[in-house]
Amino acid sequence: MKKSDLKNGMVVEQRDGDKLMYLETEDFKGFVSKEDYLGMNELDDNLIDPDGDSEYDIVAIYQPTGLFKAQRDQWDDLDPIWERKEYKEMTITEIEKEFGFKVKIKGETK
Repeated sequence: MKKSDLKNGMVVEQRDGDKLMYLETEDFKGFVSKEDYLGMNELDDNLIDPDGDSEYDIVAIYQPTGLFKAQRDQWDDLDPIWERKEYKEMTITEIEKEFGFKVKIKGETK
């Protein structure tokens, strides 16, 4: 998902677990919660913090329905409409331990 796909009222989840609502008004365009805010200029088009503060990266997006879901205390019950897919980094030893047998890497996939 890209910045341009966001719609007013969507709830986003940061890598650190915090959830904020996307708001777009004449004076403000960004994410807000009771405790915090994050301006759109603090994320790149892929919703990643370009300064390397990965805790602010957006890892999930939710679409609340109705006024009931727009209340912050209801955000834990939302189902994601998008989740960031990431690779899990593992060594060969960790992979072998996970599978319970020796492995041989044949080639790369992306």
